[in-house]
Amino acid sequence: MSLFYYFLLRKNWLLWLIPFVLGSLLIQYLWLPETVKDFNPFGLSVTQSLIVIYALLYYYKSLEGDADFLFVNAGVLMYFMASILFFSTTDWIQNLELPFLIRAIFNSINDVLYFIFLTLILIEWFKNFRRKKMV
Repeated sequence: MSLFYYFLLRKNWLLWLIPFVLGSLLIQYLWLPETVKDFNPFGLSVTQSLIVIYALLYYYKSLEGDADFLFVNAGVLMYFMASILFFSTTDWIQNLELPFLIRAIFNSINDVLYFIFLTLILIEWFKNFRRKKMV
């Protein structure tokens, strides 16, 4: 996703940010090897927060004029923001010992948002890359 937004935004600082984030995650995995096997809310929050920031920057850039991939960007922004909220609080929600129905509702909301995200990608693909029929 970072390379996708690099090609959309054309900002050189993105090329420096990608190795920095990957390096910091590598340091975390080397320092705390159990995070490789376990759920890592820190890594998830950092990577998805960056993608949300990229999406917001792309919306800001799209105000200047012509913009492609707005449906994809809307899906990224919607799904990843909700995903940050859901997955960064997973440990906290599990410690609350909520009833199964409440946890199932959280999972269903995430599934619906993911479906909307994929649908927006499909719409964008259909709009830009489908083969046009010659009449």
